[in-house]
Amino acid sequence: MPIPDYQSVMLPLLIVASDGKDHRMSEAVEVISGQFGLTEAERHEQIPSGTEKIYDRISWAKSYMKAAMLLEYPQRGLFRITERGRSVLAQKPAKIDLTLLRQFPEFVDYYDGKASDNLEPAGTATAAIADVTPTQLLESGFQQMRKEIQSQLLDQIKERSPQFLEQLVLRLLTRMGYSDPLPGSAKRVGGPGDQGIDVVIKRDPLGLDVLYVQAKRYTNGSIGRQDIQAFAGALPGATRGIFVTTSTFTKQAIDNAKQQDLAGKKIILIDGVELSRLMYEHGIGVSAEKSRTYEVKPVDPGFFVEDEAEFGSG
Repeated sequence: MPIPDYQSVMLPLLIVASDGKDHRMSEAVEVISGQFGLTEAERHEQIPSGTEKIYDRISWAKSYMKAAMLLEYPQRGLFRITERGRSVLAQKPAKIDLTLLRQFPEFVDYYDGKASDNLEPAGTATAAIADVTPTQLLESGFQQMRKEIQSQLLDQIKERSPQFLEQLVLRLLTRMGYSDPLPGSAKRVGGPGDQGIDVVIKRDPLGLDVLYVQAKRYTNGSIGRQDIQAFAGALPGATRGIFVTTSTFTKQAIDNAKQQDLAGKKIILIDGVELSRLMYEHGIGVSAEKSRTYEVKPVDPGFFVEDEAEFGSG
């Protein structure tokens, strides 16, 4: 079943703590994962930052209920129910969500304080924002911005000449490390009579390891089987090639590339989406000077267990 959102795990989490004992997050994750029937794969599914998705959602549910004073943290790594939490459970709510938590002024101050940073208008909780954690919002926003930038990169390439694309591919592959450090190990050879080879990259001083590249700038249409077959025919002997296009590859083209692999010629296909992704990843065509960094600084629990004498007793 789908991994529950953080509001859906609030009531189960409070019930876990209803025995009045101190509990750890790992225990809550195991219990709640079982209650929702999560598979092993779902249990370990991760968000882009590497945190397990179910752990992230339960963690935020815990934080929000602490802000509403339904839970408290008696010591590092532990949580337990409060008298207010017991009172809420005694009312046998069908669910615990942001609407219920907003009846407590402590939570309103906490949550609307976050909302004031232009995430949403104070006093509201839209369905889209309410269903995801702040971690997911941040990562989702980053991914959306990245996709938009990559789309802009691809649009820019399509407006340039085929020669520009060849030079771009040469620079990208060099940045990725596909060249020998000696001068002239990578060069553009595209032009009349190139026989389908636009870039040649020697990966060692003697030229024993060579990559051959073809770059096709298409504003529409797709690369077909015949294009791949012709490129493979232009490759000398059993060697490796990279076919780059600003458009897409047909299924027949992809299948033919696989067949060439079986015949001893390894051909890597890079379409427009992958090209723009690699450009972004390796800093080609994007400005580092205008980039923004949003630094998240988690609490350091070790700081708070230092000898208090170090700070004085006053």
